[in-house]
Amino acid sequence: MNRRSLVCLILFLPLLLLFNCQWKPTDKLLSEAEEAMETHIDSANLILDGISHPEQLLGEQQARYCRMKAVCLINLFMQWSVADSLNNIALNYYRQINDTVRLKNTLFLSGRISLNVGKLDKAISLFMELNDIASRNEQYWNLAYYNYLISQCYLNKNEYENALSFSKKSVYHTNEQDTINAPYYYKQTGAIYAQMNEIDSALAYYKKAGEIALKNVNPERFVSFLFNDISNLLLSNNEFEKALEYVDLSINYRANRKDISLFNLTKARVFLATNKTDSARFYLERTIESSENGHITIMAYRHLSDLYKITGNYELALYKMLNHKELFQEEENAIDLDLLAQQYREEQLKNENNELKLAKKERELYLLTVTFLITIAAIILWFFYSEEKKKKRIREQQQREHTLKDQAKITEHENRLLKQENELSQLREKTAVLRESLFRKMSVSGKIPSLVDVSDNHSKEPSHKRISLEEPDWTELIQTTNTLFNGFSSRLKKEYPALSTEDIGFCCLLKINVSMQDLADIYCISKAGITKRKTRMKKEKFKISDNLIDLDDFLLKY
Repeated sequence: MNRRSLVCLILFLPLLLLFNCQWKPTDKLLSEAEEAMETHIDSANLILDGISHPEQLLGEQQARYCRMKAVCLINLFMQWSVADSLNNIALNYYRQINDTVRLKNTLFLSGRISLNVGKLDKAISLFMELNDIASRNEQYWNLAYYNYLISQCYLNKNEYENALSFSKKSVYHTNEQDTINAPYYYKQTGAIYAQMNEIDSALAYYKKAGEIALKNVNPERFVSFLFNDISNLLLSNNEFEKALEYVDLSINYRANRKDISLFNLTKARVFLATNKTDSARFYLERTIESSENGHITIMAYRHLSDLYKITGNYELALYKMLNHKELFQEEENAIDLDLLAQQYREEQLKNENNELKLAKKERELYLLTVTFLITIAAIILWFFYSEEKKKKRIREQQQREHTLKDQAKITEHENRLLKQENELSQLREKTAVLRESLFRKMSVSGKIPSLVDVSDNHSKEPSHKRISLEEPDWTELIQTTNTLFNGFSSRLKKEYPALSTEDIGFCCLLKINVSMQDLADIYCISKAGITKRKTRMKKEKFKISDNLIDLDDFLLKY
């Protein structure tokens, strides 16, 4: 292992230790919160608030945190929507890893939330999923309970047929020896029959619920309310005598003194329905005297006011209505006080949360101290790294020197190539001289003065006589030019098909550098005419529009 690798490893180890230090407390806090959830949910909420950056949690830690926080938000603050979002995160995770136990608990919580916020279709879907799990595992107690919850969802949707179907399934899967839950399943089935106005079926299930409940150790409260519901059902069916009988039974089975007012109110309603005003007034007065429930007292005052109004005693009717109004206002004030108490508890939780934040700051200070020490260690390591870097620069300098030597060799090689190119250029010039010599030896060269050797014609002046070239002369000129200049005329004809044989002959004269005067004598026109012909051919035949390009230069390079 080289020194650089050692430096990186030493720097990485403290960071790894810091990472572990941040995650271990999170696991511990989650475990403490799970323990506190069983008994002190407010303490569990404070512990969860002490987790720093919960949005960065992943996997199992994230699922555990989100589920517990959802429970806290429901039970402490009734924040159903936020709880639903958090619980969905846990639900998706447990579905992915197929953790059946935690999945069941999370599904149940999600179903409760959906039921309370009115998302009944979603609640039904979640409870049906729980129902399937219980059915596969033959957990009949759970099957009865989940069918009971699904029935409640359909009952809230006013879909009585579906509600009745699942309520009957809950009764089917329950054990009558279960005197705690079975009475509720029978009672709900009876209540659905009552909503469907099937009185006989409703009474049958109500009575079965009472029969099972009486086997319980403490059946009084459930039975008393059950008989009260039966009396209300009989009252709606105008069976006043039986209704009165069940009111008396509900009073006999009352669980405590606080419930007597409700049964007295029911009895008063029966007497009102049978036009027995004196008895009705008596029980309404008893309801007001015995009630510790403000809502029941308000209803009693309202019925009493209506009773006095019927009998013509408008003064007492007014007083009772004023009592109704005053008590109603007190109930509103009590609700406001409850809201203020709730806000106080929230502020108290915020203060406790701030204390946790201070503790968190202390932990962060500790981490900063550790980070400072790590920085000092990093500086020391940096010194060793700098030494290594100096050695690297020396190696790079040596490498550059080798590179310069290589570049010198390359320059020397380029000079040799340049010398070879000069020699090649000289050879080309000699080739050109040989070509000119060959042209002068052609039979047609004797007719063109500019092709004659200057040494033989230096004292002669231009004759300005017409130069006549015959057909064989043109053929010899074109063939020779084509041979000496790599198929010059053939390439011209192929690339510029618009050129005629005469045009190609003119181009050959330009290629072998015939003078302007000789061209004028050959074509029997002035030098200006030759210039115009060049310009016309350049534009029309060669399609060259650039004025800076001369036809002579173009053909010499072609």
